[in-house]
Amino acid sequence: MTSTLPTKPVVLLVALATAPLLLGAVFNPKAGQQDKEELIAKLSSDINKIDHTIEVTKALVKRSPDAPYLADLYFRLAELYVEKSRYVFARLMEQQPEGQKSLGGEKSLEVQINKKLAIETYDKILGDFPEYENNDQIRFFKATSFASSASGRRCSRSTRSSLTSSEERLVDRGAPHHR
Repeated sequence: MTSTLPTKPVVLLVALATAPLLLGAVFNPKAGQQDKEELIAKLSSDINKIDHTIEVTKALVKRSPDAPYLADLYFRLAELYVEKSRYVFARLMEQQPEGQKSLGGEKSLEVQINKKLAIETYDKILGDFPEYENNDQIRFFKATSFASSASGRRCSRSTRSSLTSSEERLVDRGAPHHR
């Protein structure tokens, strides 16, 4: 019987690559007394760490085309794209003028690109690994990523063709953000 769990060296490598993220900054909108420049610098540093982890994960995917844990690597990659979108959003919000509560079109582009990359990665997992044990989670995360993206809020039903009926119901209900 073949195990679908990653081998110990791969788990260790992914854990080491993601360890810096566990020590990262948390967006705190009530941190009024905290120096804004310091917070922006910390968020930028954390984004760089996420970028590094994305590259390490992509390299692992390339080196493991037939590995039984390939779906797990893609799942982690999608989660990293979502995480990056959140950190980029937090940094952009910190850079906004005082009192401005939303991002305009071009400013939110990097956030939207990362959400789109996450959705595409979720689609790849669902298409390439139809028996993957976490596909229910992936469908939910895909729907929540789609619902929180600009395209999910303003697109017509015909452009939602990549969503299953279950995912579309989550989008229509305004599914909460995951993790």
